[in-house]
Amino acid sequence: MLGRHKSFYGFPELNLFLVDTIDELLNLGNGPTPYSSSYLTGLLRTIAELKFHGQTDGKIEEARKWITSRSHWTTKQMFDYLLDGIDGKTGIEKSPRTCLSQKSIDRALAGYPNARIIHITRHPVSTLNSLITSHQQYADGQSFGNDAAWLANFYIRLWIRSQELILSTFRRIDRLQAFRLRGENLLSQPDHYLARLFVWLGNSLDIQSLEAMKHPENSPYACPAPMGMIGDGDPHFHQSPYLRILSSLEYPRSMPDWRIDASLIAKANEIASILGYGKAF
Repeated sequence: MLGRHKSFYGFPELNLFLVDTIDELLNLGNGPTPYSSSYLTGLLRTIAELKFHGQTDGKIEEARKWITSRSHWTTKQMFDYLLDGIDGKTGIEKSPRTCLSQKSIDRALAGYPNARIIHITRHPVSTLNSLITSHQQYADGQSFGNDAAWLANFYIRLWIRSQELILSTFRRIDRLQAFRLRGENLLSQPDHYLARLFVWLGNSLDIQSLEAMKHPENSPYACPAPMGMIGDGDPHFHQSPYLRILSSLEYPRSMPDWRIDASLIAKANEIASILGYGKAF
């Protein structure tokens, strides 16, 4: 949504802050086939779009060769290159994996100490339901199992870890750099909450820009990646990349077959309360 505003550019998930060099990124869980390029997919799409002016199979292969020839670059050099290529717009980096590691967060802040951070939250039960469903639908043949209880306990640990790191980051940076927004509120009243967000950003928001942001499907990345590649965003969104207005703020209930460990529920409820959701489980 933000990437459709004339002053911003919304990248797909780039994963650049996970490691120090492009060589490391090239070897970070990326297999020899295009389908397995999960950590590299977003960068491939972005280079193909910005440098080679499209995302056909051929342009993706050109992008792969171009990136590989720059394996000696740092990931900061690569991100600086991308920022230089978006015509003075503000780049939006939104890789969820960044929030799973203190080193990744520190790497991002060291490279861009004045960056503004937007924390979009989602109710933990809704988050778990989405992650488990996506895993069972799209992760066939991969290393994790499809047992709902195992997946629920695995993903709640990831959610707790990411939220703890984000909360810790917010406590140590300038409060004017940070903005937290419940995603459910944004999707129930997008005009109101986008206006609030843009007051914080200090950018103008006219009627045309507001309308444009309600059409995320117009992003060049709002579709499945070429060549069957995965890993650059939510596959559900890519299949139907339209704004869905929430008609109510009722949150889902935990599923009985999840059987989440009591200590994890206690920690998740503690964080959910801080984020404004109250008792989640």
